[in-house]
Amino acid sequence: MSQVKGKIIKKKVVKKMDKKTLTVKSAVAAKKIAKPKAKVQVEEEILMQPPRGMRDLLPGEQPYWNQLRRVLSRISLEYGFQRIDTPAVEYANLFIRSIGKGTDIVDKEIYMFTTKGGDKVAMRPELTAGLGRAYIQHGMNVLSKPVKLFSTGPVYRYDRPQEGRYREHFQANFDAFGEQDPILDAQLIQLAHRVVTSIGIKNIQFQVNSIGCPKCRKEYQELLVAYFESKKQKLCLNCKKRLEINPLRILDCKEDKCIQVAATAPQSIDRLCTECRVHFKSLLEYLDELEFKPTWRNLCRNCAEYGYLKEKEKSLSFP
Repeated sequence: MSQVKGKIIKKKVVKKMDKKTLTVKSAVAAKKIAKPKAKVQVEEEILMQPPRGMRDLLPGEQPYWNQLRRVLSRISLEYGFQRIDTPAVEYANLFIRSIGKGTDIVDKEIYMFTTKGGDKVAMRPELTAGLGRAYIQHGMNVLSKPVKLFSTGPVYRYDRPQEGRYREHFQANFDAFGEQDPILDAQLIQLAHRVVTSIGIKNIQFQVNSIGCPKCRKEYQELLVAYFESKKQKLCLNCKKRLEINPLRILDCKEDKCIQVAATAPQSIDRLCTECRVHFKSLLEYLDELEFKPTWRNLCRNCAEYGYLKEKEKSLSFP
């Protein structure tokens, strides 16, 4: 209401406001009554193939696998190895500690995940770590030495699949615990030779090397660091990082410029301590008695990755 010249004038706005209020209230009520739209769940398409890097072993292939298993079982018994099977999944720290940070296996290839219970686990990328864990856990260290264990099974590495190379592949593992006698090394080489010849593989060449014990290996790594530091500008970006974490891995780089730098790097064989030199020389003598004529190549991979070797070959002679 307003007052003009002593008269009271009534404004007709109440009805309009009522309509607006009614409209708003009706809209709110309608919104409350309306049922929410049901979410439509779209099922994922089932891919009729295994994940990349995995494969099926079909019935037609099984006779070959059965023959290989028979050969491995027979020869393992002849050499005194006992069968052991460990889980395909272990705590991730087992592999991180045993294989080591800075390796391709740990940094790039390992299948690692956290369980619903919060445990960090990994699918085994190799068999030795699990065997070592079982050896300690089950008190096998009190058994007469050496304790010889044999295992086979699938292992998993998230690597680039290519012909003959899968993310799930199979290993046969022979480990001797409790002794460091070089005759055991010679025996394992002889065993491997028997396995591959028994399944029809010919023209076999054995290559050996040594990275020594932790003491002389540390000295060799320090020598490598000094050498690669002087050539740092010629290294690829990854190898510059490896120089700080694991210099031995530089010897395994596939970049051409890094291969050229590594070709003139110090040799591990020249840096062995007296005890390791005696051990390696004894191994060569045993191999000579067994009429094996191995060649020697410089180490490329970390010892945990079992001495993957580079291209420059040397004749095998050891003072």
